[in-house]
Amino acid sequence: MSRRTGHHHARKVAVAAVAAVAAFGLTACQDTSDGSSGTGSSAASQDSGSKGSGSPDAEAKNGEGGAAALRKTDPKPLRDGTGLYPRAIRLEHSGKDNGRVLASTVVPNGGNGIGAIQESTDGGASFSQVGTIADPASADGKGLCCSVLYELPQQVGDMPAGTLLWAASFGQDVPKADRHMSIRVFKSTDVGRSWTYLSTVTSAPDANGLWEPEFSIDAEGNLVCHYSDETDPRHSQKLVAVRSRDGVSWSGLHDTVASAPPPTAPGWRSYGSCRTARTS
Repeated sequence: MSRRTGHHHARKVAVAAVAAVAAFGLTACQDTSDGSSGTGSSAASQDSGSKGSGSPDAEAKNGEGGAAALRKTDPKPLRDGTGLYPRAIRLEHSGKDNGRVLASTVVPNGGNGIGAIQESTDGGASFSQVGTIADPASADGKGLCCSVLYELPQQVGDMPAGTLLWAASFGQDVPKADRHMSIRVFKSTDVGRSWTYLSTVTSAPDANGLWEPEFSIDAEGNLVCHYSDETDPRHSQKLVAVRSRDGVSWSGLHDTVASAPPPTAPGWRSYGSCRTARTS
């Protein structure tokens, strides 16, 4: 059975995906409403603006200009060099910083894998790096893959709406005899400038994979982490979920998609409009 790594799984599509993330992600997020709660960044400078003022930040805040501007220009890479698993969000719950666009990529960084956070204040026409997530669990060639960037839409535990969460798969390149992958979560309360470790969602009991975390909020206000699990011997891969009241302690592990044919892999992500099936 083939094993996914950051280099093996995404290198072929990294350049195209990073170049296209602004056009794809921002068009999809264009119709969003302004939130009024949450925290702002004292380090981020911006024009106050008002609807229709014409300033890039004002247009971003009011959902104007971003998609139109992108249609007039060629897509540009978020960063020079390799960037894997690009994700882009438009802030909706961060008070005065609403409308800013944040994007994340996984960067190999010479074997010391990091998460790179970029920001746009002109609707996605240009980005600059504003933050970095570095952790010993991905250093020294251990491996980092499959990150996600998420803005809390409401308070969870002591984290207010607008708190940013970043999570990824750690440790896939550790030699098999010692490999125990994990999904680790970091948070930012200053619009992505600084990041602190929050929790470990799960650690593998064996050498098999834990991939591709995603977040949501359930009807009871719990933070839910969805991920792809390859540690069940009855399945090549399945989709599972756990819940947390505070983002620190996780419980309630349960299957969400576990296909009857064991070799199938419902969790493999796609790029563009094509789904990719895993084979053993």
